[in-house]
Amino acid sequence: MYSIFRKALICILVLLPLVAKSAPTKISNIVVKITTGKVVNVTTNFPSVLRVKYSLNCGNLNKVASDNIKSVKHEVYINGLNFGTKYCYQIEVKSLKGEIVNSKKEFFITQKFVK
Repeated sequence: MYSIFRKALICILVLLPLVAKSAPTKISNIVVKITTGKVVNVTTNFPSVLRVKYSLNCGNLNKVASDNIKSVKHEVYINGLNFGTKYCYQIEVKSLKGEIVNSKKEFFITQKFVK
C-alpha cells in the first residue's frame, strides 16, 4: 500500500510542473479601423501590455503608441498621422510573465484629406 502511494506521489511531483506551465502568449484578432486617427484593436490570450510600433519605414519602427493597461482586449489610438499615407506597423505584446511577442509587420493607409 505504501509503495503505491509513494509511486503516485512521485508521479504527481514529476508531472505537476509540466502541467502547470502555461501556453505561450498569442496575439489574435488584430483590427485596424480606417479613420483620420488609427484605432488598433487586439486580443491576446493572457493579460498583457500592448504597444503598436509604427513609421513610414518598416526597417525603423521608431514611433510607439500604447494603451498602458494589463488586459486581454486592447484598443490603441494612433494620432498625428498624415492623410493619405502608408504606414508600417507591428504589434508588440508583453505578458505579465515578461514574455514579449511580436506580430508580423503589416501596413495601413490613412484616409485622404477631403475638403
